[in-house]
Amino acid sequence: MKPENAIPLDGSWEFSRANSPFKPVTLPHQALPEPMRIESPRTEEVTYRCAFDAPEAWRGKIVDLSVGAAMQTARVFVNDRYLFTHFGGYQRFVVPLTDDLRFGERNVVRLELDNRPSEDAPPGKPVGRLDYCYHSGLHRDAFITVSDRLHISDELAVQVPAGGGLFVRTARIADGAASIVAECHVVNEYTNEERFLYLHKPDVGPVAARLVIFGPDGRELAAAEAPS
Repeated sequence: MKPENAIPLDGSWEFSRANSPFKPVTLPHQALPEPMRIESPRTEEVTYRCAFDAPEAWRGKIVDLSVGAAMQTARVFVNDRYLFTHFGGYQRFVVPLTDDLRFGERNVVRLELDNRPSEDAPPGKPVGRLDYCYHSGLHRDAFITVSDRLHISDELAVQVPAGGGLFVRTARIADGAASIVAECHVVNEYTNEERFLYLHKPDVGPVAARLVIFGPDGRELAAAEAPS
């Protein structure tokens, strides 16, 4: 599920294979289409790129790109600078853009994909030993998020075992009543001095996390607040 501040990029990509000219594509996109009956799955390295503007209003914010899935390994570049390689074609991953953006200019993210089986990504078996096809390409959506430096974390962008983001679970259910437990991981990326100034801004006031539960009719059913 996309967050409310998601900026969709599904229609902003270009695709190239075998050093061919880039052509516009829309996500989700299969890089190497397969026939109805697959006898020998196609494997190949392909490239996707996405160009977007980074307005000055983003300066000082946390800017991330979420990629829904990239089969099978993905080498990630931002403005031609290599960042990391993501392994596994079924899991969403987050690309931190903040430190590499050129504000007020056009920016380019490039993903170099390789859908060949890899021992670094499960199941790691050769194609001939699989009973299914890996397929290829960017087969889910992609979007950018722009957040304040004081924000709820993305669970895939932080190293918090069994945590990160917002985690809600049912603690007790009884006739006519239920209890839930909500855990929220908040990241403060302001410096110590900035944190002091932020928390004492007259127009901001104390920072707190507030959880509100609404019914199907939009009516508030319950609320809880955790102070800063």
